Amino acid sequence: MNNTLIRYALVLTVIAVVSGAALAYFNGITAEKIAENRRLREQAAVSAVLGTETFTTTEIEGGKIYSADTPAGKVVAFTTAPPGFSGPISLMVSVNVDQERVEKIVVLEHGETPGLGARITEAAFTDQFAGKSLADPFRVKHDIQVITGATISTRAVTEGVKAAADKVVALVKAGVVGE
Repeated sequence: MNNTLIRYALVLTVIAVVSGAALAYFNGITAEKIAENRRLREQAAVSAVLGTETFTTTEIEGGKIYSADTPAGKVVAFTTAPPGFSGPISLMVSVNVDQERVEKIVVLEHGETPGLGARITEAAFTDQFAGKSLADPFRVKHDIQVITGATISTRAVTEGVKAAADKVVALVKAGVVGE
């Protein structure tokens, strides 16, 4: 009995060490590619929400703000990650600073429940934010339609967009983001 227990412990230890070493090895091989793919995905999202390939980047504490001058006025894009049901929901948001309205949002990453919270990526949900004035209350079930069965995810995106947009517009108007 005692030998069996020691043998099981040794086998389990060997399996854990080999698995850990394999994970560390493959993480080392893929980390650079994963970071590059994330950077490319973010650049594509910036272009998508700003509607242009030409923009300036301003580093601020906690992230970056991308800005572009358009015929409709100064538009800025930024990321925010409000806490959702299953973890942070990474969003790219663009705001027209002159008109103080949301232009577009794109969900970059999330861990929400497939078929429920994951529907935050659908155009039927994200298009609700396009053209929405920052003076609006951004209240779920009032001026933002809730996704059935995904109230937490819906609320997270809605409150995250509003809070981050207000903060970024204040930074731009204070002159923190370059002209």
